[in-house]
Amino acid sequence: MGWSDTVVPKLKSLPHVVDVIVPDEVDVQDVFDAESKVKSGSGFLIRNEALIESKKRSRHLIVLQDQPYFDRVPHHSMTWVTPEGMVIGFDVPPDLRHEVEGRDNLIWISSDFAMEPIPYPGDLTIVMHPAPIQVIGKDEGIADAISMFPSPPVDSMIRRKYGITTDRSLATTIVSFNNL
Repeated sequence: MGWSDTVVPKLKSLPHVVDVIVPDEVDVQDVFDAESKVKSGSGFLIRNEALIESKKRSRHLIVLQDQPYFDRVPHHSMTWVTPEGMVIGFDVPPDLRHEVEGRDNLIWISSDFAMEPIPYPGDLTIVMHPAPIQVIGKDEGIADAISMFPSPPVDSMIRRKYGITTDRSLATTIVSFNNL
């Protein structure tokens, strides 16, 4: 029994997972190549830690789900960072909103992205973070599972390639891991 015989059924059994696709290596490389070429529309530099970490793993899946995380453990998937490493902007997933409730000093860029009220005249870097996945692991014969959200253009590319609905209420996620 291989990893796909254990990991795919486990992921498909999760309540918010709609589908799991096992892409071939050429498709994985196409996704990673396209993601590495994504530029910020705001002119900020992008450091895609999620992509860097995903490429270090040997196995990859495309997962369609109706919530943004597997373990119901919310995480920040994007931050804005100064060259000195200070985080001044961050996404606020619904399950992390309690962390910022009552902070009247935050500047809301959108309904789910806030900035610290720190004037910063220099360059910022957008950092995309991987999310650890704890619902799959040793029992499925794998380790180091993480997920990343592809950028909108790469998400569209994946959806076209695999005939996935364009319904944006469903998130496309790349799940990467190593065999034990």
